[in-house]
Amino acid sequence: MNKGSLNIYDKIVPKDSFIGRYLDMMADIETPKMYDFWSAVWILSSLIGRSCVIDRPSIPLFMNFYIIFMAESGICRKSTAVNTAYDIFEEIYDKNTTKLINSATNLQGFWCLFQPSLQNKLSVSQYTVIFCKLEINLPTSRND
Repeated sequence: MNKGSLNIYDKIVPKDSFIGRYLDMMADIETPKMYDFWSAVWILSSLIGRSCVIDRPSIPLFMNFYIIFMAESGICRKSTAVNTAYDIFEEIYDKNTTKLINSATNLQGFWCLFQPSLQNKLSVSQYTVIFCKLEINLPTSRND
């Protein structure tokens, strides 16, 4: 995607909003604008955390985002987008209510982060997880 061309983000994102300012800050960096947009959404959603809730009669519903940047290695600057968002979030998040986990891992390592022994040691109500590299080894077809 050509960052200089007019695209959907230029049409829908107010320039004076957090996301607009984030996109402007990232304009000269070689990351796709969609990565910059979703990085800004991640920062905002992580800051809002459990403050955003849909009050349902039986159980409250908290908002969760699962944002994954996928592309071939070394092509789209995924790490640049993720690390920039992480650096900004790390400076401003509430360390008393949020546990920030930044790691490079595989799926097994990811689940180990949430073992009961770890959860009991942390007195936070929210986890924000960011992986610069998450290795996913998909099983091959049985016919291969």
